Amino acid sequence: MKAKVLVLLAVAALLFGAASCASRLPEDGGEGSVVIHYYRADGDYSNWDLWVWPSEPNEEGQGYAFGSAGADGFVTSGIPMASFVTEIGFIVRQGGDGWSDKDIADDRFSRAKEIWLLSGDPTVYTAKPAIK
Repeated sequence: MKAKVLVLLAVAALLFGAASCASRLPEDGGEGSVVIHYYRADGDYSNWDLWVWPSEPNEEGQGYAFGSAGADGFVTSGIPMASFVTEIGFIVRQGGDGWSDKDIADDRFSRAKEIWLLSGDPTVYTAKPAIK
């Protein structure tokens, strides 16, 4: 009986965790999240979003939308992340699940809680970079 209760509690925890990871957090992120800012010099964010996955430990990923561009030209997305995740992998992509284009060819990885990206630049900045 005790084992059945523990199994049910474990299943409930997994389901609750999966449900909470599926929703998009507000742009300011929040506790247990990673905030990703992205800037395109052309200002065209049409159909650009993120594909993010926990890479340590390695788990399934999913797509996340960016919010509206701020006065500084950056768009932002808050990505919910479980506390045991120590690193994420991510791709800035165009076309949603159709992946018609990627911002850069390589996958990127980070352990930071806040990330700043410039279109075409493979650097993962942990502070807001100067825009050229």
